[in-house]
Formats: sequence, structure tokens, C-alpha cells
Amino acid sequence: MLLKDKTGHSETGPRSRWTRFSEIGVSLLIVVMVAVAIVGSIPKSTIKTTAGQLTTPIALATGLDQGWGVFSPNPPRIITELEVHVIMGDGEDEVWRLNADRTLPEYRWRKLKEGVIKYKTLRPAFAKWVVREVSDDGDKPVRVLIVLQTETLPLPGQGEPKVTRKLLLDQKVVTAA
Repeated sequence: MLLKDKTGHSETGPRSRWTRFSEIGVSLLIVVMVAVAIVGSIPKSTIKTTAGQLTTPIALATGLDQGWGVFSPNPPRIITELEVHVIMGDGEDEVWRLNADRTLPEYRWRKLKEGVIKYKTLRPAFAKWVVREVSDDGDKPVRVLIVLQTETLPLPGQGEPKVTRKLLLDQKVVTAA
């Protein structure tokens, strides 16, 4: 077998065969990896069950074992918002919304919201913290309310969203004299 390199020189022997062998090997490796990725990403089927016995170990070893469950056919249909109303002595209503404050990463606010909704014992301390956040030196807060708003989203073409509001906490603010 006679090959010419870029300089025009002829080359024979094991080097040219090794080059061809490595090109074929790399091509086969790419084909196998693409096949493993495709088989791993298709929904449950006979092909996936049959080929999965062979492709799963390869996928685990190469990091191609990605779950696609986040692309769910049933996405969440409920949106919850938490707001805290701090009523001042002059009747002014200061509203603090959880989603408006960006001092912490979003997932931390989400966990705080889940905790306040789920555990009644957290609500008074949370309300006290919000009162401190929204009050200035001259303000005289007298009452604090924690309100949960839930919006249930219907499936497309099945009506309008349903919004409900629930009072989680209604508490007088006690200030030090």
C-alpha cells in the first residue's frame, strides 16, 4: 500500500496501516457512543429494554446516563406565592413578597417558603423578621399577616386558572416600650 504525505513523499509499512486502523477505531467509538446516547434517551420500549442490557454499563462508565425525567409530560400546575402584610399604626399596609427579595439564592427562598407553609411554628419568627425588614425607625407596626396565594393552572383549553388566598398568620406586633 502506497500513501503520500503532505510533503509528497511516499510512505509504506506499519505506520500507514496504524493510521488507518486508528481512524476506523475512532469512528467506531463515535458510532457506539452516539448509539448509547440515543438508546439511553428514548422512552421505555422494547428496543431500550433489549439494548439497555448492553448500553447501560457503557453509559454509566462514560457519563452518558442522563435522566430526561425533568421533561415531564405532567409539569407542575400549581404556583404558590407568599406575601407578608405589615400594618402600621397609621393604617399603611407594607407588603413584602418572598419572590421580590434577591439577597439569597432562589432555591434558598424556595426552601424558606416551603418551611413557612408547612410548619406553623416557623411563621411567628418569620413574621417578626419581615417586620424588622420593612419597618423604618419612625414606623410603628401593629399587625402582621402572612398570606399564601395559590394559583392552580388548568390544562390547555380546560378553563381559567383558579386563585385561592389563605391566611397563614394574623398576629399583633408587640413592640418594646
